[in-house]
Amino acid sequence: WALALISISAHKPIESMLQLVPQRLSPVTRTAGIGTWEWDIVEGKLIWDEPMFVLYGVSQDGFEGDYKTWRTSIHPKDLQQVEKEIQMALRGEKDLNIGFRVCRPDDTICHIYAIATVLFDACGRPIYMTGTNWDVTSLKQIDDSMLLANAIYQASGEAIMVIDENKLVKQVNPAFTRLTGYDLSEVAGKNPQIFSCGYHDKIFYQKIWHKIKNKKHWQGEIWDRHRDGTIYTRWLSISAIHRPNGCVYGYVAQFSDITEKKQKEELILFQANFDQLTMLPNRLLFKDRLDQETRKAHRNEQLLSVIFLDLDHFKDINDTLGHAAGDQLLKEVGQ
Repeated sequence: WALALISISAHKPIESMLQLVPQRLSPVTRTAGIGTWEWDIVEGKLIWDEPMFVLYGVSQDGFEGDYKTWRTSIHPKDLQQVEKEIQMALRGEKDLNIGFRVCRPDDTICHIYAIATVLFDACGRPIYMTGTNWDVTSLKQIDDSMLLANAIYQASGEAIMVIDENKLVKQVNPAFTRLTGYDLSEVAGKNPQIFSCGYHDKIFYQKIWHKIKNKKHWQGEIWDRHRDGTIYTRWLSISAIHRPNGCVYGYVAQFSDITEKKQKEELILFQANFDQLTMLPNRLLFKDRLDQETRKAHRNEQLLSVIFLDLDHFKDINDTLGHAAGDQLLKEVGQ
């Protein structure tokens, strides 16, 4: 870019050409917050325009304008790479094109992106370097945020599926492939209902999208089919993404497989309420149902009868034939 702004004329001294650079660039750089500079390599002097002082957080009054002083403003961890790039530019191997951190006097850190080119004399010796500095701190922060978001997206244990405004699959993360068996090439551009196992009807899905349209979010339990045909339960959360003008940009769906969790919960619930031998409701569940029926009988002014069955001489069966025979008898009676 800096190269395109400078033309070398055999009819004008290099010094006079360089003096025109800040003047020509000034309206552009002031608006964009870009600083322009020149380095007289022979004299070791730096010439900065006003935006450069703003970028580096220094006063023009105290500016010494020499290369060594400028070096001290560069972050120690970046200095070696910056000097390496500068030396390569001075040898004519490449133009300067580098990003680095600057330590301002107020202890704030500024991310700078520098572009520059070197002018050589007739003998090929570097005499001037001229270029621009651009404060990219905000862009760096955005870039870091995007890198962090992408890392979370890729490493998330939950499946993430990005859906476009037409409700077609646009992107999925690795967890999605692990949980569903489908990779992106198999689902891209398709409606998520391809995962449906037929457990839910059309109205169920209409209610989901209706709530997303009005509340911008929905979450709940849903049954779907794995790529291998296995039906599983997942906890699904869908959120709408809107553009600044309010239009829908797309949707993000996150889900986890809760099949095993539900099976454990159902097992615990069954064990808590049913006798493991006869598979009949146990005392706890019987009492709960009896309470319900009692209240209903009172409310409807109806009679309620309870029958108690006892097995005579059951102890004799256990003592003579063994507990296995007693258990078998209880099963038969339960049936």
